[in-house]
Amino acid sequence: MAVRLYRNVAAADPARYLPALAESLTSQASRLTEIELPGDALAAVHLANAICRDKLPWPPVPPCAPRAALLEGELLCGQERYREAARLLAQGWAMAAARQLDDLLREATPAVRAAYRADPGHFAAVWHAEIGVDPPDWLTGP
Repeated sequence: MAVRLYRNVAAADPARYLPALAESLTSQASRLTEIELPGDALAAVHLANAICRDKLPWPPVPPCAPRAALLEGELLCGQERYREAARLLAQGWAMAAARQLDDLLREATPAVRAAYRADPGHFAAVWHAEIGVDPPDWLTGP
C-alpha cells in the first residue's frame, strides 16, 4: 500500500518522495523475504537500490542506501549469485560501517561470508575496488 502511494506522489514530486519510495520498497522487500517470496523481494529491493543510487543526491549517502544494497546482496546470495552480490555487499558494508549501523552489519555478515567463500579471489578484488582496502581479517582468516 505504501509503495503504491509513494509511487504516485513521487511521480509528481520526486525530490520530496523518492527517498520515501526507496525506503518503502526496501521494507516491502524485507517483508516479502519473511514470507518466502525471494523473487518478488529481489525485484523490490533492486528498484530501491536503483532509486538510491541513480535518483537521489549524493552526498550525503541516502538513508535507504546501506540497507537496500545489503539486502539485495543477501537475496542474490540466496540465489547463489555470489559474484553479483559481492559489489552490493561491499558497498552496503562500507556505507553501514560509516554510519555505525551495527545491527545491519550483523544481519549482513552471513551473506558476506557466503559470497567470500564462494569465490574468495573475486570477492577480495571487488571489496578492494569498492572500499579501497582488503577484506577484514575476520572474513579471510581461518
